[in-house]
Amino acid sequence: MSMQQSSALASRARPRGEVHIVVRGPDGIIKHESHNRNVVVDVGLTLLANRLSDATPDSGCLVNYIATGTGTNVPGASDTQLQTENARKLVLSRTNDGTTAAISTTFGAGEVPTSTIRELGLFIDGTASANTGTLLARVADNFAVTALDSVFIDWRITLADA
Repeated sequence: MSMQQSSALASRARPRGEVHIVVRGPDGIIKHESHNRNVVVDVGLTLLANRLSDATPDSGCLVNYIATGTGTNVPGASDTQLQTENARKLVLSRTNDGTTAAISTTFGAGEVPTSTIRELGLFIDGTASANTGTLLARVADNFAVTALDSVFIDWRITLADA
């Protein structure tokens, strides 16, 4: 395989993700719903490669937190955290079908401060503290949240084309 063919294959093989977000008011009515493609960031890919090739890896490689933030920078492959994280929640559900991981959580009323959410992140081996763990993926959006709203996030990371 030529270097050009290898490079083309590598660009198609990069994991990709999609995020479904639903914000509901206290009356249960949907206030915002979106589907966005995310950026799987370099530090997340490095961590995955380390888990595949290091006999004594330094990470358990479990996606365990989803975070929201108010930062407006465009997500990029070199990101290592959210620009301005304002809330994070343990993942409530993790499943996979062999090539796609499905990760979701729900922030209940009051768990995201009243703000305009502009970024979300998926974290590996994080803690409840902001900016902990390894950022796997980041996505931009733009929606308002009040203290009475709940926010459902369903994140899909696809590792291979079908």
